[in-house]
Amino acid sequence: MISITEYAYEIGNKCPINGHDIIKSVPIDNFRQLSDMIFECNKHFSTVPDIIYIAHSIPFAKGMTGKKLPELLGAPVLWLSGLPCSVTHMAIKIAVSQIKKHTHKRVLVFGADKAYSDQERRFFGTVMGDAVVGMMIEDGDGLHEVINSQLDIFLIASEGENSEPQSIQKYRDTLPLFLRDAYRRCLSEAGLESVDFIAPHTPNRVVWDVFAKLADVDRNTILDDDIIQTGHFNSNDSFYHYFTHCERNIINPEQTAMLINPGFGGTRGCTILRRK
Repeated sequence: MISITEYAYEIGNKCPINGHDIIKSVPIDNFRQLSDMIFECNKHFSTVPDIIYIAHSIPFAKGMTGKKLPELLGAPVLWLSGLPCSVTHMAIKIAVSQIKKHTHKRVLVFGADKAYSDQERRFFGTVMGDAVVGMMIEDGDGLHEVINSQLDIFLIASEGENSEPQSIQKYRDTLPLFLRDAYRRCLSEAGLESVDFIAPHTPNRVVWDVFAKLADVDRNTILDDDIIQTGHFNSNDSFYHYFTHCERNIINPEQTAMLINPGFGGTRGCTILRRK
């Protein structure tokens, strides 16, 4: 059994944007570097991994130059990017594969993203918060069993926000359909017919309204009630939502959840976890 044996998260301190407290609920942090948030999150782990994967969806992790993270964190560090917003699922998938192949015994995965400008925060009408979520993954009993993790890629808006307007619109129009297919494929690979909950990415609730109908999923099982408090956490919000709902015993022991992150342009990452 591959499990998450420890987890932690570090979110922004709700610092105002440019001195104006215009977004009171979303945890933004204009004063700390991403490396500082990763370092603070790492303090909560009691064991040292063989390797650390830092997954981030923003192409350039500003503030990392000159930071000696391997020395600060106590293990070799590998940065993973691309697959915007679904990249943390890729890191989980790689970690699980390496543990099964006995390449590593213990892998620490960080999903880490923050913005550094107002323009970045207001990406496509959403508001981005700043967050780091860390998960120690190893073979054996743990807090959360990793049942399956997969990636699904079919690029529509291949240049991201710089894509042609018609491509961006096509991506938006077809997203619920692709999410339904990714959801069903992940269930099939895991040998499951359903999960108890879905921990979603993106503060666009309309996407999940449509997805629920297409996938024949009870809309009440999609845990998007906290998105007004978090906004858009990019690569790690589904993981944050999953853990915080476990902490509040909305997700109970032995219940399952599928964490889903669609990445802009045409990627989808899905991970099924069972709370132990």
